[in-house]
Amino acid sequence: MTKKTYSYVFFDLDHTLWDFDANNLLTFDEILQKHRQKYTKIPDLESFMEVYKIHNKNLWDQYKKGEIEKSYLSYRRFELSLEHFGIRSLETAKAMAEDYIRISPTKTILREGAHEILSYLQGKYKLGLITNGFDEIQFVKIRESGLEPYFPLVVTSEEAGCKKPDPEIFFYALNKAGATAGHSIYVGDEPETDVAGARNAGVDQILVSFGNTFHNPGATYLVNSLHEIRFIL
Repeated sequence: MTKKTYSYVFFDLDHTLWDFDANNLLTFDEILQKHRQKYTKIPDLESFMEVYKIHNKNLWDQYKKGEIEKSYLSYRRFELSLEHFGIRSLETAKAMAEDYIRISPTKTILREGAHEILSYLQGKYKLGLITNGFDEIQFVKIRESGLEPYFPLVVTSEEAGCKKPDPEIFFYALNKAGATAGHSIYVGDEPETDVAGARNAGVDQILVSFGNTFHNPGATYLVNSLHEIRFIL
């Protein structure tokens, strides 16, 4: 079978290139050090993050469906987490949300092999980013973590006016890039958001599992690490 030729390689940012979990751990440690002196009911970093992750995911699911605004998501995830530990303070929740927006994007841990694979691909393809994150956070992440030189094209859900897995964000990025779906491929880490969204836009997909097990993810290609993309592109 003839190997397909691609001109454009698009990437997801969070979890795929930017190590969201590792950077979040550093961010929350810094935030809690600031606020735990006042609220001693929070036992430790791990306990708070466990609760936060549940509320954050639920609120992001609502946000993706257009049910809530980003400003509400931003502070509500902290408000609900604080309430779990018996702390009712909207003021503190909003202060923590502001701290998160300020601190989080300054963390620079990337997935293993991120720079290596991007350097390799940069010489062969045009590269772009398609991300659901907020503008004021994502562009700082890209700059601070040294990803900016690889990506002359960055499309956020705020700019596109729609979010993955809506195929419209992929159509928007293709149009902005002057690329065609048939000669583009998308690299992401989530079957529901990245794979399904790209597939519905007619774009091939590389799902990077990072050791996770997926049941019938439906991706064009499945790899375990960023390094393995070399065997495809």
